Amino acid sequence: MSGDLAYTGRHLLTEAQRQQLLANGRRQRAVQGTDDALDFMPVVKLFGGPATYLLTELDEDGDTAFGLCDLSMGYPELGSVSLGELQELRIPVRIGSQVGQVRMERDAHWQATAPLAGYAEAARAARQILDRVTWDGPPPVGGALPYRVVQEWLCRERIEHEGVA
Repeated sequence: MSGDLAYTGRHLLTEAQRQQLLANGRRQRAVQGTDDALDFMPVVKLFGGPATYLLTELDEDGDTAFGLCDLSMGYPELGSVSLGELQELRIPVRIGSQVGQVRMERDAHWQATAPLAGYAEAARAARQILDRVTWDGPPPVGGALPYRVVQEWLCRERIEHEGVA
Protein backbone atom coordinates (compact mmCIF):
# COMPACT_ATOMS: atom_id res chain seq x y z
CA MET A 1 0.00 0.00 0.00
CA SER A 2 1.50 3.31 -0.98
CA GLY A 3 1.56 6.17 1.45
CA ASP A 4 -0.31 8.27 -1.11
CA LEU A 5 -3.37 6.00 -1.08
CA ALA A 6 -3.47 5.99 2.72
CA TYR A 7 -3.25 9.78 2.63
CA THR A 8 -6.01 10.25 0.04
CA GLY A 9 -8.61 8.82 2.41
CA ARG A 10 -7.81 11.30 5.14
CA HIS A 11 -10.30 13.94 4.06
CA LEU A 12 -13.00 11.42 4.91
CA LEU A 13 -11.74 11.19 8.50
CA THR A 14 -10.56 13.63 11.11
CA GLU A 15 -7.18 12.74 12.58
CA ALA A 16 -8.91 11.83 15.88
CA GLN A 17 -11.28 9.46 14.04
CA ARG A 18 -8.38 7.93 12.10
CA GLN A 19 -6.46 7.31 15.34
CA GLN A 20 -9.54 5.79 17.03
CA LEU A 21 -10.21 3.51 14.06
CA LEU A 22 -6.56 2.37 14.07
CA ALA A 23 -6.67 1.75 17.84
CA ASN A 24 -9.91 -0.25 17.45
CA GLY A 25 -8.31 -2.28 14.66
CA ARG A 26 -5.30 -3.12 16.85
CA ARG A 27 -7.56 -4.10 19.77
CA GLN A 28 -9.68 -6.32 17.50
CA ARG A 29 -6.71 -8.05 15.88
CA ALA A 30 -5.41 -8.97 19.35
CA VAL A 31 -8.61 -10.91 20.14
CA GLN A 32 -9.99 -11.81 16.69
CA GLY A 33 -11.24 -15.37 16.43
CA THR A 34 -11.56 -15.77 20.20
CA ASP A 35 -14.45 -15.47 22.64
CA ASP A 36 -13.05 -12.02 23.47
CA ALA A 37 -13.78 -10.50 20.02
CA LEU A 38 -15.08 -6.93 20.36
CA ASP A 39 -18.06 -5.01 19.02
CA PHE A 40 -17.18 -1.31 18.76
CA MET A 41 -19.33 1.77 18.66
CA PRO A 42 -19.10 3.16 15.10
CA VAL A 43 -16.54 5.97 14.95
CA VAL A 44 -17.64 7.69 11.74
CA LYS A 45 -20.52 7.77 9.28
CA LEU A 46 -19.66 8.27 5.61
CA PHE A 47 -22.28 8.85 2.93
CA GLY A 48 -22.58 9.76 -0.71
CA GLY A 49 -25.52 9.40 -3.05
CA PRO A 50 -27.40 6.33 -1.86
CA ALA A 51 -24.41 4.71 -0.07
CA THR A 52 -23.78 4.82 3.69
CA TYR A 53 -20.91 3.38 5.75
CA LEU A 54 -20.57 3.15 9.55
CA LEU A 55 -16.92 2.38 10.30
CA THR A 56 -15.44 0.90 13.47
CA GLU A 57 -11.90 -0.24 12.63
CA LEU A 58 -8.97 0.56 10.36
CA ASP A 59 -6.14 -1.81 9.39
CA GLU A 60 -2.53 -0.77 9.80
CA ASP A 61 -2.36 -0.12 6.03
CA GLY A 62 -4.39 3.03 6.75
CA ASP A 63 -6.77 2.17 3.93
CA THR A 64 -8.84 -0.94 4.76
CA ALA A 65 -11.70 -0.08 7.09
CA PHE A 66 -14.32 -2.39 8.62
CA GLY A 67 -17.92 -1.55 9.31
CA LEU A 68 -21.53 -1.70 8.19
CA CYS A 69 -21.89 -0.97 4.47
CA ASP A 70 -25.14 -0.06 2.73
CA LEU A 71 -25.28 0.49 -1.03
CA SER A 72 -29.07 1.01 -0.89
CA MET A 73 -29.89 -2.31 -2.51
CA GLY A 74 -31.82 -3.53 0.54
CA TYR A 75 -29.02 -5.70 1.95
CA PRO A 76 -26.73 -3.79 4.35
CA GLU A 77 -23.78 -5.96 5.36
CA LEU A 78 -20.73 -6.02 7.57
CA GLY A 79 -17.49 -5.93 5.63
CA SER A 80 -14.32 -4.14 4.64
CA VAL A 81 -13.96 -1.14 2.37
CA SER A 82 -11.03 0.82 0.92
CA LEU A 83 -10.95 4.44 2.06
CA GLY A 84 -8.88 5.25 -1.03
CA GLU A 85 -11.58 3.84 -3.28
CA LEU A 86 -14.30 5.72 -1.40
CA GLN A 87 -12.22 8.90 -1.74
CA GLU A 88 -12.00 8.48 -5.51
CA LEU A 89 -15.62 7.37 -5.99
CA ARG A 90 -17.92 9.67 -7.94
CA ILE A 91 -21.58 8.71 -7.63
CA PRO A 92 -23.92 9.79 -10.44
CA VAL A 93 -27.10 11.48 -9.23
CA ARG A 94 -30.08 13.03 -10.92
CA ILE A 95 -32.15 15.77 -9.34
CA GLY A 96 -34.99 16.71 -11.63
CA SER A 97 -33.46 17.29 -15.04
CA GLN A 98 -29.99 17.96 -13.59
CA VAL A 99 -27.38 15.20 -13.67
CA GLY A 100 -24.20 15.37 -11.65
CA GLN A 101 -21.84 13.50 -9.40
CA VAL A 102 -21.36 13.48 -5.65
CA ARG A 103 -18.41 12.35 -3.57
CA MET A 104 -18.37 10.48 -0.29
CA GLU A 105 -18.57 12.77 2.72
CA ARG A 106 -18.20 12.46 6.48
CA ASP A 107 -21.32 13.28 8.50
CA ALA A 108 -19.75 15.76 10.91
CA HIS A 109 -22.81 15.86 13.17
CA TRP A 110 -23.50 12.13 13.49
CA GLN A 111 -22.79 10.29 16.75
CA ALA A 112 -23.17 6.58 17.38
CA THR A 113 -25.93 5.49 19.74
CA ALA A 114 -25.30 1.72 19.69
CA PRO A 115 -22.56 -0.84 19.05
CA LEU A 116 -22.09 -1.87 15.42
CA ALA A 117 -24.04 -5.13 15.87
CA GLY A 118 -27.02 -3.06 17.08
CA TYR A 119 -26.89 -1.00 13.89
CA ALA A 120 -26.48 -4.16 11.81
CA GLU A 121 -29.50 -5.79 13.45
CA ALA A 122 -31.66 -2.69 12.89
CA ALA A 123 -30.38 -2.34 9.30
CA ARG A 124 -31.28 -5.93 8.46
CA ALA A 125 -34.83 -5.36 9.71
CA ALA A 126 -35.21 -1.97 7.96
CA ARG A 127 -33.20 -3.04 4.88
CA GLN A 128 -31.12 0.12 5.26
CA ILE A 129 -28.81 1.76 7.79
CA LEU A 130 -30.76 3.82 10.28
CA ASP A 131 -29.33 7.13 11.49
CA ARG A 132 -30.14 6.43 15.13
CA VAL A 133 -30.56 3.10 16.89
CA THR A 134 -31.79 2.78 20.45
CA TRP A 135 -29.43 0.69 22.58
CA ASP A 136 -30.76 -0.43 25.96
CA GLY A 137 -28.12 -3.13 26.38
CA PRO A 138 -25.04 -3.06 28.56
CA PRO A 139 -23.01 0.16 28.28
CA PRO A 140 -19.83 -0.03 26.19
CA VAL A 141 -16.57 0.27 28.08
CA GLY A 142 -13.83 2.09 26.20
CA GLY A 143 -16.06 2.29 23.13
CA ALA A 144 -16.55 -1.49 22.88
CA LEU A 145 -18.34 -4.50 24.27
CA PRO A 146 -17.46 -8.17 23.95
CA TYR A 147 -19.21 -9.32 20.79
CA ARG A 148 -20.73 -12.35 22.56
CA VAL A 149 -22.37 -10.03 25.15
CA VAL A 150 -23.95 -7.93 22.38
CA GLN A 151 -25.20 -11.02 20.56
CA GLU A 152 -26.70 -12.49 23.76
CA TRP A 153 -28.50 -9.20 24.46
CA LEU A 154 -29.81 -8.92 20.88
CA CYS A 155 -31.07 -12.51 21.03
CA ARG A 156 -32.91 -11.82 24.31
CA GLU A 157 -34.45 -8.67 22.78
CA ARG A 158 -35.70 -10.61 19.74
CA ILE A 159 -37.28 -13.24 21.99
CA GLU A 160 -38.93 -10.60 24.20
CA HIS A 161 -40.23 -8.39 21.39
CA GLU A 162 -40.86 -10.82 18.58
CA GLY A 163 -41.05 -14.18 20.29
CA VAL A 164 -38.28 -15.54 18.02
CA ALA A 165 -34.61 -16.32 18.51
